[in-house]
Amino acid sequence: LRGESPTVFIDADGQVATGGGASVTDQGGVWVVGDIAPAAPAAGSISVDVQRTPFDPVLVTEGLVGIGTTFVFGDLDVEFARVLDGVSIENRSDRTLRLGRIETAGAAPRADDGSIQVTGALNALNANFRTTTGETFVEIDSAGDVELTRPISVADGAEGSFIDIAAGGVLTDLNPSAAPTLQGERVVLEAAAIGLAGAPLRVATGRLSATARGGTNADGDPVGAIAIAAEGALTLDRAVAEAGDVALTATGGIVDGDAQDDPSEADVKGATVSLQAAGGGIGAGGAALEIEADVLDAASNGALSVVDLGGGLEIVRAFSAEGEVEVAATGGDGALDASILLASGGEARAAVGDLTLSADDDVIVETGAVAEALQGEAVLQAGREVVGSASDPNLIVIDGRAQGANGLRLLGGASQDRIEIRAAEGDVTVDAGGGVDEVLIGEATAGLTGILGDVTVLGAAEDRSLLLDGSPTTTSVVANIEAVGPASTRVSGAGMSGSVSFDGFASAELRLGAGDDEVTATGVAAGVAMTVTTGAGADAVQVGGAAGLDGISGLLDVKGDAADTLLLTDAADPDAARGVLFGSASAGGLRGLGMGAPDGDAPASGAGVA
Repeated sequence: LRGESPTVFIDADGQVATGGGASVTDQGGVWVVGDIAPAAPAAGSISVDVQRTPFDPVLVTEGLVGIGTTFVFGDLDVEFARVLDGVSIENRSDRTLRLGRIETAGAAPRADDGSIQVTGALNALNANFRTTTGETFVEIDSAGDVELTRPISVADGAEGSFIDIAAGGVLTDLNPSAAPTLQGERVVLEAAAIGLAGAPLRVATGRLSATARGGTNADGDPVGAIAIAAEGALTLDRAVAEAGDVALTATGGIVDGDAQDDPSEADVKGATVSLQAAGGGIGAGGAALEIEADVLDAASNGALSVVDLGGGLEIVRAFSAEGEVEVAATGGDGALDASILLASGGEARAAVGDLTLSADDDVIVETGAVAEALQGEAVLQAGREVVGSASDPNLIVIDGRAQGANGLRLLGGASQDRIEIRAAEGDVTVDAGGGVDEVLIGEATAGLTGILGDVTVLGAAEDRSLLLDGSPTTTSVVANIEAVGPASTRVSGAGMSGSVSFDGFASAELRLGAGDDEVTATGVAAGVAMTVTTGAGADAVQVGGAAGLDGISGLLDVKGDAADTLLLTDAADPDAARGVLFGSASAGGLRGLGMGAPDGDAPASGAGVA
């Protein structure tokens, strides 16, 4: 039979009542609860009176027993209930409550917990023994601080088990042993603050819910953080710090406890959210972990998938050793500044899989930051929900290192975007999406020298503009402009080790610096207004190549000064053609000669050199 469950009640005036063998002492103004554990099971016996049957015709007929033999047969089920199921402790005073070891019963059921003896008859009785418990629990409610000095373990019961601790003050872990301090199927915690920096609350649990309301400690200092370290996997119902940071570590993975819950409600909330999963993923398995944070620091062995619901998110670290990395920022209704910032020193890196950073608004990689997929593709996406405008476009800015072993993709949204690429160490594909977009390539001091890979810029048939800004460069450069398809134009040189190809842009401009530069333009795709601004220095521009001027299917506008020279050559084209010169006192141009139309046709109005 169950004994009396241990209970402790301390009222606001310090009056103490206990039951079930629990003890409390006042040690220097601190309530100290002694160890609570089930006693060793005592020996006992069960007597069952079963009526004997003097004979059985079938057994007699078969010759198994003789007439007059008595025996016992049938099945007997015996169920033993554990002595201790629950512990309840309540402290209504404002004193600190210090807890020792608490353990509820609940060893695994055993088939050999009993034996049966039958005397005075042949034994044909089958006996089945089992051990069961109901819902085992530890409930602690304290108006003041709670200190845990020894492990609190709740054995799994037939109807589940839980640990529920509510503290008006700070909940701290002072357990010196290596064992987790809280061990149970479910752990629910609520306090002003939970755990301490450098001394997290250690748990081993199937599900965790933790809430830090914020407040002040005994010294009057503000508190409100959550610091929890889990042994094994950590399944989260919630971890919310209303006035502080959240730091969660696990030797396994960290996952959403209810993948079907409201996706607009954060599973983890804090000013800075730190997640470390040494033996698994974070938010893996197709169910992203929803957070609400200003700053994210996350590292996992497996895949990492996090969605921030609170608007702008700064990434200090988002790293996976063996899986993909996916971080998204959303404002839910598109009204918030839901952007991702990789500040200087920040790192978003997938060592094995792909890397995806996506935001309703902006994605910015600052100088000194890294966004990298070492063996996969890196994808940066802006403007998923927020509608950009001419005065406030959605931004993708690459100032730091952004690259992928399988390339880097930059994706704009359906509205107005501005994509700025200050440096490119590998190949980059830019898909501007819908809307009126701007793409700027080049850096304020280094010009185009940071473009080390090949950049491909794609658009649609809308009013888009592309600027390749090499104007900060003071050394002389050589640049080449060529058509690489009916709709694509490529620019190489101009200080770049790589190149820039573009398709679907209504206008594009190449700006050069103060050196004595050389530009050769053999082609411009149809429908493109390409401008070359030579800058200072004695620059030389030549238009035409092996096909003469036939490669100029769009409009090439060369803006130079009195020190520059411009040569238009159709000498390599043997076909007769018509050309039209036009101009004014300060500008001039040429149409025809195969530019935008066959050599023998009338000059096309949308092609030529100005």
